[in-house]
Amino acid sequence: DVTIGENVLELGKDYTLAYKDNLNASETAKVIVKGAGKYYGEVQKLFTIDKAPLKITALNDTIVYGDEPASAGVAYDGFVGNETSEVLKGELALEIGYKRYDDAGKYAITPRGLNADNYKIEFVAGTLTVEPKVISIVWGERIEFDYDGEAHAPTVTAKDFVEGHEVSLVVTG
Repeated sequence: DVTIGENVLELGKDYTLAYKDNLNASETAKVIVKGAGKYYGEVQKLFTIDKAPLKITALNDTIVYGDEPASAGVAYDGFVGNETSEVLKGELALEIGYKRYDDAGKYAITPRGLNADNYKIEFVAGTLTVEPKVISIVWGERIEFDYDGEAHAPTVTAKDFVEGHEVSLVVTG
């Protein structure tokens, strides 16, 4: 607001604003207030441009136990004007708290590694959900026999288990 005494002046009618050297955050910038109509004169004020807030959020993702950890990427919120991630410096890194064959559950995906001259960056973690691996148990062919006093059982196999893991099945009856 621009005031003279207790009078609040109206922008465009009583005064105009012009800006000079207002390019980057953390630099000194200038606003020029110039009187109009019955008001005259010019006042210059210096100020510092704050960095704009920018939130970088890791996107949530879901995998199955035994899969390599992955990430769906990040979302950006807060770019000014037509700016994009091209103005950021550094290299985006996603730190995933899950290693292959860790237990099923929820793990943090934490973005880091970027900075910018004109943005104050807040990194927000996402969640990697590791779901249990579903395996199949397949019964063999039906067997028929005459009672002979011996134990008989059909064959059974396991499918879809994680490569490198052993599965033991025991069928009695």
